[in-house]
Amino acid sequence: KAKGKAKGKAKGKAKAKAAEIPDQKSGADETASPKKGMSEKKELGRQQQLADLMKAARVHITKRDFQRAEQVCNVIINFCEKEGVERPSSLKEEKKPEAASTESAQDMAGVDDAPKGDELEVARDACRRCFALRHPRTAAPIEDDSQVIPAPKLVRAGGRKKDTDAAGAAEDEDYSGGITEEAAAKLAAIPEAEPADYAQLHKVAEAFREHLLSSGVEATAAEDSKRAFFELFQLDDKSFEGMASPDYVALAGTEDRRHGAAAAAFGAFWKACGKQPLAEPPQRLATSEERNLAAENGMPPSWRVQVFHRVKREDLVVLTAPDGTHEFTTKAGLRSMGGLDEIFIAEKRRAEEQGLRADEARQSAAASLARRALYAQQRLSFVAQERNEREAACARFDAAFSSVCRGEIQDGAGLHGALPTDCLGTYMRLGDAFEGRPAYERMVEQGARRSFLFSCKGRWVVADKLDAMAQPYAYVEDDAALPFEVDRDGAPWMVPASAEEGGGFVEVRGAPAWCSALSNTELIRRAFKMLCCRRECCPGCGVHPRGEQHRVDDSTDSLDGKAKQIKWESYDDMPDATPEEKATYPAILKKFDHEGYPYLTGVRKLMARYGKAPSDMATKDFHTLVRNDPMNAVCNGFDSSAVLYFIMFWEKCGSTSFEAVRKKSDKELAQMPSQERNAYLRDFAKFDVDSRDAYEIKEQGAVLTDLQMDMPLTRLIVDVTASWKQDLKEFLSPSGFLEVDADASGLRATKCGADLLPEPSAEEWASWGGVLKAFDTWKVGTRPRDNNNRHTEPLQQLVKLHGKAPALVASERYTTIVCQQLGKDSAAAGAVACFQDFWKERQGTKMPDPSKGLLFGAQLPSRLCIPPLEKVLATIRTRKALQLPETWNLQLEPSFRAVEPEDEGGRVFDDETSLRQELQRQLEERQNEQRRKDKVAQEWRLPPRFEVEFEDDGTPYVMSPDGDKRYDSPEEVPRPVWMADWKKSSGGGGWKKAQGPSLDRDMVAAAHSFDFEKVRKLQLAKDRSNSGLKAQQQKQQQLQHQEGKQSAATTVREGAETTATDGGEGELSRCRAGRMPIVKKSADVADEPQGRKYTKSMGLTKLQEKQIETGELMLKANCWRLVGVRDDDGNIVSVEDSKETDLRKVTCVLAQIQAEITQAEQERVRALWDIDALWQVLVRTRLTGSQVTVVSPEGRYFMKKTQLDASRSIDGRRNARIEEADSLEELHGMLESASTSVAFEVSGASGMALALNGVYRQRKDVLPEIRFVKCCKAITSSGVPVEVRLDGTNWKFLAEDRPLALKVSPPTTASPLVPVEGVDASAVSECSIRPLGRDEAVAMLFKKMSQIPLQNCKPCNNNQSTLRAAAKASSGVLSQKQAFEARLRDLGARRQDAPRSLGAMSRHMTSKLLGQRPELGQSLLRFFAQAAGGRGGTLRLGTLCSGTDSPAIALKHLSATLGAVLPDAPKEGLKIEHVFSCEFDEAKQGFLLKNFSDVGYLFSDCTQMGRKRAWDVKSKSVQEIPGDIDFLVAGFSCKDLSFMNSYRKTLEEMGQSGRTLRGCFDYVERYRPRCVLLENVYAIDRADQHGLKQVNIVMEGLRLRGYVAGYTLMNSCDYYLPQIRHRIWMWGFRMDAAPDASVSAEETREKAFEIGQGLNPRMQELLKLLEEPCALHFDDLLLDEDDPRIHEYNRQLYGKKARRRQEAGEAGKVRSTLNSKLTWQQKYTMHREKLDYAQERPYTSERGARWKGMLNERTMELLDLKCLDVLNEQGMDPREVPMLWDLLQSVERVPGSRVRRDRQNYATCVLPPSLLWHTVRHRFILGQEKLALQGIFEEDLGDLKSFPQALLSDLAGNAFTSSVCLAMMLAAASLSEEATTAYRVSPPVGLPMAPMLVDAGGAASREEDEEGDAKRRRLCFA
Repeated sequence: KAKGKAKGKAKGKAKAKAAEIPDQKSGADETASPKKGMSEKKELGRQQQLADLMKAARVHITKRDFQRAEQVCNVIINFCEKEGVERPSSLKEEKKPEAASTESAQDMAGVDDAPKGDELEVARDACRRCFALRHPRTAAPIEDDSQVIPAPKLVRAGGRKKDTDAAGAAEDEDYSGGITEEAAAKLAAIPEAEPADYAQLHKVAEAFREHLLSSGVEATAAEDSKRAFFELFQLDDKSFEGMASPDYVALAGTEDRRHGAAAAAFGAFWKACGKQPLAEPPQRLATSEERNLAAENGMPPSWRVQVFHRVKREDLVVLTAPDGTHEFTTKAGLRSMGGLDEIFIAEKRRAEEQGLRADEARQSAAASLARRALYAQQRLSFVAQERNEREAACARFDAAFSSVCRGEIQDGAGLHGALPTDCLGTYMRLGDAFEGRPAYERMVEQGARRSFLFSCKGRWVVADKLDAMAQPYAYVEDDAALPFEVDRDGAPWMVPASAEEGGGFVEVRGAPAWCSALSNTELIRRAFKMLCCRRECCPGCGVHPRGEQHRVDDSTDSLDGKAKQIKWESYDDMPDATPEEKATYPAILKKFDHEGYPYLTGVRKLMARYGKAPSDMATKDFHTLVRNDPMNAVCNGFDSSAVLYFIMFWEKCGSTSFEAVRKKSDKELAQMPSQERNAYLRDFAKFDVDSRDAYEIKEQGAVLTDLQMDMPLTRLIVDVTASWKQDLKEFLSPSGFLEVDADASGLRATKCGADLLPEPSAEEWASWGGVLKAFDTWKVGTRPRDNNNRHTEPLQQLVKLHGKAPALVASERYTTIVCQQLGKDSAAAGAVACFQDFWKERQGTKMPDPSKGLLFGAQLPSRLCIPPLEKVLATIRTRKALQLPETWNLQLEPSFRAVEPEDEGGRVFDDETSLRQELQRQLEERQNEQRRKDKVAQEWRLPPRFEVEFEDDGTPYVMSPDGDKRYDSPEEVPRPVWMADWKKSSGGGGWKKAQGPSLDRDMVAAAHSFDFEKVRKLQLAKDRSNSGLKAQQQKQQQLQHQEGKQSAATTVREGAETTATDGGEGELSRCRAGRMPIVKKSADVADEPQGRKYTKSMGLTKLQEKQIETGELMLKANCWRLVGVRDDDGNIVSVEDSKETDLRKVTCVLAQIQAEITQAEQERVRALWDIDALWQVLVRTRLTGSQVTVVSPEGRYFMKKTQLDASRSIDGRRNARIEEADSLEELHGMLESASTSVAFEVSGASGMALALNGVYRQRKDVLPEIRFVKCCKAITSSGVPVEVRLDGTNWKFLAEDRPLALKVSPPTTASPLVPVEGVDASAVSECSIRPLGRDEAVAMLFKKMSQIPLQNCKPCNNNQSTLRAAAKASSGVLSQKQAFEARLRDLGARRQDAPRSLGAMSRHMTSKLLGQRPELGQSLLRFFAQAAGGRGGTLRLGTLCSGTDSPAIALKHLSATLGAVLPDAPKEGLKIEHVFSCEFDEAKQGFLLKNFSDVGYLFSDCTQMGRKRAWDVKSKSVQEIPGDIDFLVAGFSCKDLSFMNSYRKTLEEMGQSGRTLRGCFDYVERYRPRCVLLENVYAIDRADQHGLKQVNIVMEGLRLRGYVAGYTLMNSCDYYLPQIRHRIWMWGFRMDAAPDASVSAEETREKAFEIGQGLNPRMQELLKLLEEPCALHFDDLLLDEDDPRIHEYNRQLYGKKARRRQEAGEAGKVRSTLNSKLTWQQKYTMHREKLDYAQERPYTSERGARWKGMLNERTMELLDLKCLDVLNEQGMDPREVPMLWDLLQSVERVPGSRVRRDRQNYATCVLPPSLLWHTVRHRFILGQEKLALQGIFEEDLGDLKSFPQALLSDLAGNAFTSSVCLAMMLAAASLSEEATTAYRVSPPVGLPMAPMLVDAGGAASREEDEEGDAKRRRLCFA
């Protein structure tokens, strides 16, 4: 049920009011006659309708929506005239104006804090909050038709009204421009143009323009006249003499004033200059059509051809010979001229001879292609060879590593210093392998060269082979026996002077070179490091991620402690600052501020929070820590920016000696002058670093006032039923909070009282005597013992006042109530605070007897007496009925008595009547006082938070928000910048806005009087005033900024660039990434005090107070909780205990309590974020929603769950790296231990000693008593760490300090390698210890290293690596490029026979479906037979926001195809009915009305489609929205979802996409079409930062409404059309025609999800079957280049550019780009420099190219850059290969420039704002051509010529691809029946199984074959 969630506001009050009015007159109606009763009811209905219309008009006027108000007023006038009702003279109410009601329930409640979790759960939650069911199933709510009436559009002055009467033109078959027969006859009498006129056309036109310029006509007007002359010449095809005649001038002026003026000017020109010789105009370049024509006919290059397109005659071809003579012919005649003219033949033969040279060029190109192929083959061979060499190097390294570990190689050498890279490294000894002297080989891995170190001829040489004749890499003259014995101070090492072999050698420069000796242990360590480094390298290319230096630098100790280094990734790992360094903090901050660096506060906060050394804070590592800290996100990057500038400061001033700042004593401060002391204290406070100032997000105080309100149930839930308790339960959340906002306008909210707290029990109330006595004797502080507690009497009064239990009085909730009602400084508040401390101390202890210790007959002291609970509750009820303030004293026995507080007079009232009168008088006084304050505040125009007070004589004054300043006049009040437009009135009567309030009041008054003409005039005056004021403010801000610049000192950093503004002044451009200007402060300039900051928007508390004050309170969802309902006695009882049956008497008590809101939010966050009680959850309630901050036990802050998930993921990866480092460290230790024969292995242990099993290595870097540790990470992935300690003569095996076994061994034994004597003999009886050999250790090592997965580098992951390409080529598999070429050849072979119309595509698609799935033919027939509304065989279609209604075109062809193909189709064929369409844009509405005249209705707003009636554009009236739809095809807006939008929104944010989807859902929910098809961009299927896909919200919304929903990604090029257009298509199949009220929405959703699990894969499989990759080229769907529409469109583009250029020249200004990050010039220059394009311009370097006239500077530069990109990236020339580029986008993302090779024939995606440029035809694509790319062809539409190409382009960008829509409809019609069948077979819980449909005779409702009938029976009985 909708439960009135979105209808319970103003409409609910209107419904309730309408429902109550007849009840008031029920008695009269019963006694009156029937006619009289009917007339009274009719009159009452008219008055009610008129009242509702007037109310709607007043609402629009209050909102200043005067256009809508005028429309409603027109409806009122028409209604009064029609019904005979007296027209109201004014819209104003006589008594009091009615408050403007809010429109509808806000769908965005709680969106900012939507729960995040599983993506489907999150989508369901979003669907419940924003797209919940809105329409009730029982009765439709009352709707106001005035809300769907569109606002009137203002008509521009001077605009001409289009003539819609085309009857004359339709009757005249020989169309002559719509002129009369007489005018047509005169026009026909004018002679037509001769061919010579065409040859002189451009010459005459240019002379005409020059004549106009010489006559004083402006250049723009002259060019426009020239264009008009061309238009006339092409339109009428008349000779120049005829066009200059008076008859033609008169005829041209009758249709178009511009043409008439041009014809008149041409007539004057021809009369003056027609007989004179005309100058030759600049020769134009041949068009592509002319060039193609010349090439086809073999025209010699010295001849020139021109083609003139004529509408009424065949196109004229003008041939110009080399001597300038002309030959006139047609295209057909040109082909026959080749054999007639001898000169022509000679010239053609000469051109053929020149073609021989072209053949030679082609041969050269073929040779070049062969060379390229050879290069590619050799390159692949080289890559394969390199791979083999790399594998061989790895094998050699593994063998050398094994030899070192086995001890076969005992020593080695290491070369260090400034030697070449091929020399440095670790060398292992090969023995006396060269001439009886030691030789060494370098241990290398993949990618490095082999090097040998040997002695030869008295020198030690490093070369690539053991050969005395080898070219040395380096050598040293020394005859030492071993290389490390070479004297370092002796002869220097020599290296080659050049790379050429045989060149000379020079000494090593820089650091010296030397050789060191390496032991076997050192060799093992270095070899192991190299092995680990090889594991880190990319297996594809062998590149190390951190560079080559990490591969050769094997001398550093990077293995030991590597795990500890990885752990240094938090602030705790950094060393803390010493006390001396902390003492220098103030001096550093002072210097930092003096140098002019920003973010002083951020640096001070970081020092206070972390306390690190300044030198460590000025490092990149610290900056990385801060940047990755979630706290940095909390402060919006403030911390990281502060560190960035502190690094800059430290680089400049870090060497300065900073001394500690000593704080002066109080005595020294007292001796200082006052001004100097204040300056010192101010500086000390500014630069003092206190740890208490560190960032810490604390619990928010009480933002929302605790309120309570009584609301009638019928107001809360409009459509409440007799089961109101169940309705109320469904309306609320499980915790009792409102799930949607509720309108409480007109209701009074009060602060929460104690009545909301539970009543005490009899035992709790009886305990108060003892509690009071104990409290009275409880000693507080230093209070004298003989005195009683002064808080006892106030506490006793509170107990009598509220009647609550002791434990409740001691709660924080009760303290808040007392402070709100009686004041924080009252005695009652102090008593409650004291009682809280008492209760904490004495709670649970036995309280004394109050009567104990009293004398016989003595009475208790009055301060300890507590009356019976019944009397207290009676007093509370009386107080509530009187609305008596809490400060008054009230007693009922023995008589009524009310006492006023002493500070208010102390009066006593003995009767209720006088008391009520006094309370009413006080209320009126307070209201009058507030009105006076409001009046003064309005007159003075006070900023927010300023309070008005009055002197005793009534003189007003103003107090500042902090209460520390007083202002006696409005001029003294400081105002923010946004109130600068308020000026002092000339009369001196206060401040006022220039014409603002007065104009607003005048407009409202005029609107109430139906004078909307005056409203429009006043609006224009207001707009002019505001525009002038805005310009004045901008000028004032520029002057202030200029003054600030002049007073600034010299900047230190040269990062602040200035750009010229419109006025020529310099302004600072945007500075990001640490480029803010650093302005050093002058010593003599004191810091100016900061002014108060103002804000226009009020906070949540202020907004709520304002709503309460004005009576327009809105109860926010998740903030107000249902406490209970009021009974007849005024008490609050629970909903379950209420026995009320009259809905009108049920009053709900709602409460807003800050503590409960916070607690509920904290519990929700803890459950959603999966955190325990150790985490702290801070909730800050704001106007835009709750802000959640979670603090971990370690003190880390998280604002979003995604931050916590990312942190957990990072911690997981970090822990994995730590474990990996520990594992490598263990392997290295095991290897070293095995090499020294101290590693051992324990096996065979069982039972309690099972943890003993494993490999043990020697451990040296821990406590000396720990000798061995178990390898529990590397060798054994899981196990308990075991330590082996030597305790005297005993070896102890301990696991977590628990002894596992003992071993007796002599103290001299190095390891416990003797049988174990365990604690438990049975557990270790089979245990054995054996030494671990070297071979076993090496085998374990290689096994472990082979198990570690290798990772490719980014280039190898992103691209097809060379290794993989070589492997594919060697195995005979086609490469990707070859596969693309093969596909292109296949498409080219099918291109000729490919379908080129939508009908042909429909026939091909249907034949494919029925050929492979013939059983679906009967399903299609049944789908048509079961058409909605009982119209068998006629499908009903409705479209929403489909742009061009392509679904109607597709369904028309589909029905025609099925009717012709299916054998059992009815003879009359399958019919369709286009029931309605919906389009918001007026221009597109005109297109639909022109081309889809058969549509029943054309509605204007998709968001209104869930109503009963909506505005129909076709009839221009409000019409019923039709239901009974078979297909609903809708495309809700993609604006907020598209990746092209930089400011994207989610569907929950209810932008344009969310609102249109809401409208689609409303229609689906209310009218339930059989099949729903939705389309949107593919970005809807991309997950956001929370893991939520927006498409899941759509899916859940359809399932919630009883539809089996699914979606898939579809590409237009896969369905017959040459366009790459990825779109998400969603479908929904109705499960049941009418939802059952007994089935909940959640059960329906679960059933739809279950059915979809089986149906959706079949739908996707069927769509895959219908795919047909397009074989067409996009050129096949474009118009021919000689089409007049192309020339007309290009002409418009030429004129547009000329006008823009002239306007820019006249203005002399360039648009300011201060608001953009980078201008296009900067972006394009960066792109050119980045790719080193220099100044190449391969595309636009065609001098005099006419097509360049359509381009501006940006687009020409963009074409050059993208041409270079394609030439360099794809190896194709876009000047020869046709491509379509969208020039509206920037250089980094031009759609169409990066297209996959096999899709090169396809156009890029057609977008609504797009400029598709054809790279070969050199023109923009027309809107009609874009429609063809979408499958919307001209033959399927009625009229395209009447609409501009810009509109057609916009329509094409927003349209559905017709072939894709056709496939969706065909698949949906085939499978939709299965959703209903599955639903009826297995209904959800509570729904009985649907019986089979039978007719009156008992036969089945439709005929089926035996197989289908049997299948249906099986399903029904399943």
